Amino acid sequence: MADFRSQAGFEEDEEDIDISPLIDCVFILLIFFIVTAVFNEKPDVEGLSKVKTATINKLDPYSIILAVTPEGTIVHGKDAIGLGGIQPLVRRKLQKKDYIDVILQFDANTPADLLVRAQGEAVLAGARKVTYATESES
Repeated sequence: MADFRSQAGFEEDEEDIDISPLIDCVFILLIFFIVTAVFNEKPDVEGLSKVKTATINKLDPYSIILAVTPEGTIVHGKDAIGLGGIQPLVRRKLQKKDYIDVILQFDANTPADLLVRAQGEAVLAGARKVTYATESES
């Protein structure tokens, strides 16, 4: 049979499927998903004993989490931003997303006026919702 094909002008071709473009596409998608993943920056404050409550809410992945210490320091991630840094932070995040929720973590000894001022700064910047993070008594 091979002789007939070679005599009639046919050549036997072994066609291999080239999967390198497929692998390239998979790697590009992987890089895209890693780059666009949302990472919450939880404040890095040690010794913050949160107020205990009976309920807990689900965390929105686009939330800004701020820690308010009893000394009056406001921390986002590992950076102390202060009250004046809340509005620029929220506005910058609002450029990437239509809405932003702000979560305030605080110590039981944190002055209430500081929490209210921090909440006011977030609302003035356009935060959709400002909530307080507490520790659950489960």
